[in-house]
Parts: sequence; C-alpha cells; structure tokens
Amino acid sequence: GVLDVRQGVDDWTSSQVAHWLQKEGITPWDQIKYAASLDAHDIDGHLLLSLHSPDVLHAMDPDMQQQRPSEFARNLEILNAKLSDLKAAIAQNPVDFWEYQVAHRRSAALIFLGLALAPRVTIFYMLLFARQPLFLVVGHLGLSLLSLVLVIVAPNLAVALHISHVVKHAPMLLTTLILSHALIFLGAFASMRDSTYGTVIWEAVRADGFRCVCLFVAHSFLQMASWWLVDLTIYVAVICQVMYALFMLGLWLQTVRKMKEQLTRRPMIRAPITATGVSSRYTKTRMSSGKGYKAL
Repeated sequence: GVLDVRQGVDDWTSSQVAHWLQKEGITPWDQIKYAASLDAHDIDGHLLLSLHSPDVLHAMDPDMQQQRPSEFARNLEILNAKLSDLKAAIAQNPVDFWEYQVAHRRSAALIFLGLALAPRVTIFYMLLFARQPLFLVVGHLGLSLLSLVLVIVAPNLAVALHISHVVKHAPMLLTTLILSHALIFLGAFASMRDSTYGTVIWEAVRADGFRCVCLFVAHSFLQMASWWLVDLTIYVAVICQVMYALFMLGLWLQTVRKMKEQLTRRPMIRAPITATGVSSRYTKTRMSSGKGYKAL
C-alpha cells in the first residue's frame, strides 16, 4: 500500500512496514525474504513503534546479526536514526491515542489510570488542560453537550461509551475496563434509590476530592518510575477497578432482589362493599361470631 505517515503509523500493515524499511535505506534489501518474514512475525506499525530496533531487524532476518555483523550494525544505526525521526514526527501531531502513547508514555499511563479510577476528574482536567489527548481518546468530534452532562451525572457510563474505539491494541485490558465501568454505573444507580440528591452530590464531591489526591500521587510516582513499573501500575489500577465493579454488581443484584420481594408482597385486596356499606366478608365474620350482621 502507499505509505502515508498521517494515516497513522500505528495502522500500518506488515507490507507497509516493509516498504518503509526499504525506502529508509535498509540494505541490501531482499524483497521476497524480508517482506515474507515481517508478515510471518506480524510486524505491523504498532510493533514497529513498540519493539527495539534490534528486534525488528532480527524478525526481518534472523541470520543477519550472526552471519553478517557489519551489515547488521550498519542497518541498526540507520533504523535507530529513522525511527527517532518517525517518533519525533508522531510526537508533533499524533493521529490516534496509541501514537500519542509512543511519544508520551508516562502521560498516557496517567490518562489510563485516571479513566480507570477517576473518570469525571480526568475528563474535565483533560477538557481544560489537555485537549489533544482527550480528542484522541473520545474521538476527534470531541464531547457533545449531552456527553458532558453524562460525564457529570454518570462518569462511569460516559467512559464506557466513549473509549470503545481505542480498544484495538489492548482489547483484554480496555474491554475489562469498559465492562467494569458499566457495572459500577449499575451499582451506583441502584444505591441512589434510598438517597437524597444532596447526599448523592456530597458523596460524589468527597469521592472526587480523594481521587484528585490519588491522581496527584500517581503523577509524581509515574514521573520517577521505571517503564515496567509504569505498565504494572496500569494493570494494578484496572484490577482494583474490577474488584470495585464486582462489589457494585453485588449491590445492584441485592437491590434487584429487594425490588422483587416488594413486588411479591402484594397488599390484601379488600372485599367489595355492598349496598349497605358493609363488606360481605365483614358480614360473614360478624355472623360467625354471633353478632347477627347479614350481607345483602
């Protein structure tokens, strides 16, 4: 296919990666062997940006480093320089969230944490101070007025509805996050049945204040943490979110069970009133007790 950087490097196929490597000077180029090897290892645009340069060359030609070390060293120097230029271009104008993650890995990790643990705070912070990654997460059309109202009233549902299009490279992680947010929304909706509006608003403000403190601590930690800790922190946050979602699911099921019990406890239907104003049931009861009332 024709290469277009602004198509999104993250969306390149293995054949487009092979074309880019050839164009950028990987020599000598064996079109049949290298293109087939890249395709067999599924080296697409996402992996090109994620893997280290030696791993890309090894996937392209496993024998190059051992049998032709000078050729490997030359191509490694070329690939390092070209990947640096490519990532610099991506950093200037990423076309999707995964390209943004390549250039701003710590910021992307903080966004993941925020969307998992404090969706309302995170979305409004991004709306005020970080609109570029916000549009990459929710789409280039941004947030409609209805979406903003949904963020305020039901932030978990808003996140579940708006991040579905960024699932492609972490389907398990993000699908789990979306489902957990949906369950939390159900539990929160169920817990509001016995609460006043003032209580709900106060609890939301207090919880968001605590989440702001947690995000500030997480931001300070992510700036100093090594990369494996950054990735581990995201998974820990999603696991915590899943545990909270299971708790809220239990709350929702408990509420549904109570509603069913209330529906089964129907009040006793009163006997119809006769022309004399006394029910026939009441009349029969009084007659059996010897009072002498009769139903007309």
